[in-house]
Order: sequence, then structure tokens, then C-alpha cells
Amino acid sequence: MTDWLTPDDAAEELQLSPYTVRLLCRTKKLPGAQKFGQQWRIPRTAIEPRTPATPPLIAPRNRRSAAQQKRTA
Repeated sequence: MTDWLTPDDAAEELQLSPYTVRLLCRTKKLPGAQKFGQQWRIPRTAIEPRTPATPPLIAPRNRRSAAQQKRTA
């Protein structure tokens, strides 16, 4: 049985806003996210801890922020 999360719950675990999580659902960047009626549900497996080899859900805003992220890692 799949453990489903609301966008609010997923946002809290991902440290994103609920709006951003719904945007990720609409653009199919959260695998397995489904819409039941008018509400999104996200499987817990879609937000499990990501490994370093896994690309981030959201790309850096610009090149400078990507470089800064590499420097601080």
C-alpha cells in the first residue's frame, strides 16, 4: 500500500513551499504524483532522501548560485 502525502506535507519534508510542490506535480517532476479530484497526492517514495547522484528537483536559479553551491559543498 502506498503512503500518500498532501502537497503541504511534502513541502514540509522537502523544505519547499506548497505552491512549489504543486508546480512540481503539474510539471511531472515528482514521480508518481497523482491528482484525486482537485487534490494532489504524492507518494512518499517520490520524496525519499535523494542521493548525490540524483539530480535536484529544482535547478539553481542562475550560474552563479550553482558555482556557489559547488564551493560550499
